[in-house]
Amino acid sequence: LNRVKLRTTFVGTEFCHSKMLHRIFRISPAFRLAVRHSSSDKAALALKAYNDAMASEIAHAEATAKLWKRLTLFGALPLIALVGYHVMTTEAEHEAHFHRPEFIPYSHLRIRNKPFPWGDGNHSIFHNHNNALPTGYED
Repeated sequence: LNRVKLRTTFVGTEFCHSKMLHRIFRISPAFRLAVRHSSSDKAALALKAYNDAMASEIAHAEATAKLWKRLTLFGALPLIALVGYHVMTTEAEHEAHFHRPEFIPYSHLRIRNKPFPWGDGNHSIFHNHNNALPTGYED
């Protein structure tokens, strides 16, 4: 290196290190060996191997995505439609003979000490018409 000032960029900062680099080369034979073995030919071979591996991964990923797309379109969606049809027919039969239970005014249920601050004061904010009021069901 003969004390030639080498300029390198490291995370956006430019610094000059001639003595420090010389010391690293002198002290660390492993560092010298790493620099010697990182020639452009070997880097090109490593880059080609990396690109080949990435191409293989991309091909595998595309095949897997194609498989899951087909499984979804031809497996899951028809199954969802079939189960939906079964549930609709079963629930239609159930709803055809549904009878509301008789209202029993238990004293510990539906207690209103003061009216609700919205609407008529008797319905809760998320009132469902299937639920009873203190006076009975709404019809």
